[in-house]
Amino acid sequence: MRNFELKNVDNDDLEDFLIKVEKSFQLNFGNEDFKDVQNFGELMDIVINKIQLENHEDCTKQQAFYKLRKSFAAVLSIDLRSISTTTLLSDLFPIKNRRYIIKNIEKDLGFKVSILKAPDWYSGSFIIILILSIVYIYWSWKIGLLGFLLSIIGLKLGEIFGKELHLKTVADIVKYVSRENYVNSRRNSTTFNRNETEALLTEWFREELCFEQE
Repeated sequence: MRNFELKNVDNDDLEDFLIKVEKSFQLNFGNEDFKDVQNFGELMDIVINKIQLENHEDCTKQQAFYKLRKSFAAVLSIDLRSISTTTLLSDLFPIKNRRYIIKNIEKDLGFKVSILKAPDWYSGSFIIILILSIVYIYWSWKIGLLGFLLSIIGLKLGEIFGKELHLKTVADIVKYVSRENYVNSRRNSTTFNRNETEALLTEWFREELCFEQE
């Protein structure tokens, strides 16, 4: 995987990936940081060297689980021992007041978990409208542009008001949060696990950009 050449990756997709890495590890990449990078191994080395935290050989996922479980129990007023990695999020967060619960959990944690989405049929409908609008611009730019703007607004409203969970179990949210919010998931935010981070970045890159491990 380290030898995977970045010329095979779309630049926009790679930029989106690096933005997520910046957020997760609270980094700030410069415009010239990756200009001479040829493969994934070189990219990962730059990211790792940017992380100015003390190396501790402990498990971030375990710490994320304890942190999430404590927050869930506090907000929901339930026994934290009733929450395990196999617990369904749909059981913990009833759809009726799901957004309110998640908002309070995010307030308790101090960071967003972003696990809600619009229903697939809703998002799918506006994506179809978006595609058709782009095509229709060639025949009537006014109608095409109107459809384009309406679809963008519709998708954005879906993000704001959606109540569907895009994760299934507590184990899923532990993996998601420890990857998307690595530093915040740690018990001590001034530390990281170097070996764990290398494995995390490799898996994340492969999943995000749809490549099989070499």
